[in-house]
Order: sequence, then structure tokens, then C-alpha cells
Amino acid sequence: MMTMLRLRLDRLLQMVTGVSSFQRIHERLPCEVWVKLNFVDRGFGSLGLIDEVSRGGVRFRPSQSYICMRLGDAVRIHAGAFDLEATIVNTTEYGYGLKFRNALSPAEIDAFVTMPDQADLAA
Repeated sequence: MMTMLRLRLDRLLQMVTGVSSFQRIHERLPCEVWVKLNFVDRGFGSLGLIDEVSRGGVRFRPSQSYICMRLGDAVRIHAGAFDLEATIVNTTEYGYGLKFRNALSPAEIDAFVTMPDQADLAA
């Protein structure tokens, strides 16, 4: 609950002053990994592409032609052997910014980025 309030206060501060208190902790790496994202509390999922990954989170681009404004939703990311829990912390025209519940190790990031194409996601 406190994280949600902090995110909203930071967004308000950024709108009013143009300054954000957000600072990125982990380096982002470009990638192209197709995943299925499930909204835990809402009971539905979405296929899409993760185009950036870091130890702390990812950017998910849904395959739909529209993006709904979401903030604070709990989600699960399914791709290959990965089943990751995250929270939506940002929504932009480029997709959803997801923060992992538990940070990935460098070895997990390497395995994620080099994962083979997930052609069976639609099944």
C-alpha cells in the first residue's frame, strides 16, 4: 500500500514540477523475449514482448493495439522455465514497466535474454 502511495505521489510531483525522485538502480539490457503476462487479481492474460530487462524488472509491450492505464497490478510473467512475479509500476505508450518481486541474478538475466523463441505461448 505504501509503495502505491509513493508511486502516485512521485507521479504527481513529476507532473507539477517536471522532476521525478525515481532513480534506476540496475542497468537495462535490450532483448526480444515473447512472454505471457497474467494479471493475478483480474483473471486474464496478455501475450507480448519484453524488450528491456534488468535485475529489477522489465518493460512489457502487449501485442494488442491499445494499452490500458494500469498501476500497482500484481502480474506473473511466463516464458520457458521462467515464472516471475512482478508489479506494474509504470504505464506509457511503449508498454508496462514491471518491477520484480525478487531481483534476478546475472545468470538468470543471461538465461532470460538468450532464451529461444517461445512459439508455443498461444497454446
